[in-house]
Amino acid sequence: MTESSSNQLKGDESPIDAFEIIFDWQNAWLRAIAIAWNDEIFKKLLVAFPIQALGNIGFSGKGTYRNAHGHCKEFSLWSLLDLKVIEATTVEQQVPITIMPTNGEYKPVINNSKYTENGWERIIHDGGLKMTLILQIPPAPKEYQALAIGDYEAAGKIFPVTGL
Repeated sequence: MTESSSNQLKGDESPIDAFEIIFDWQNAWLRAIAIAWNDEIFKKLLVAFPIQALGNIGFSGKGTYRNAHGHCKEFSLWSLLDLKVIEATTVEQQVPITIMPTNGEYKPVINNSKYTENGWERIIHDGGLKMTLILQIPPAPKEYQALAIGDYEAAGKIFPVTGL
């Protein structure tokens, strides 16, 4: 354990472990858009059952992380996130990406005046911070679809939190 990780509390997440799921998400969402533009059956599945559709193209939403004590733990993005996908058939129909938090109250764990646990850890474990993420399939350009996917990524639209 490195010096910096010794300052971690129970419930702290390693940012390095999080990068893997972030990059997997980026690739999966871009791939899903590209397929949806060219496959009407997949697009309908993506709108109706987004988690299943993403699984069909290789994104499980599952991963592992190393907790503050160095133990590997499995997680599922879907235990933290409900996903809804809508289709924008014109540019005018496009709406900002929406994230709606559910209920959860922050409660740090303090025993004998010592802060011992990240106050969000238990809430996350119990599903209290589960959010609903609403994404949209942008309208398919008539030409230059490959370039459009690259520009979509460059515009930050693959980051649900920062691509507003």
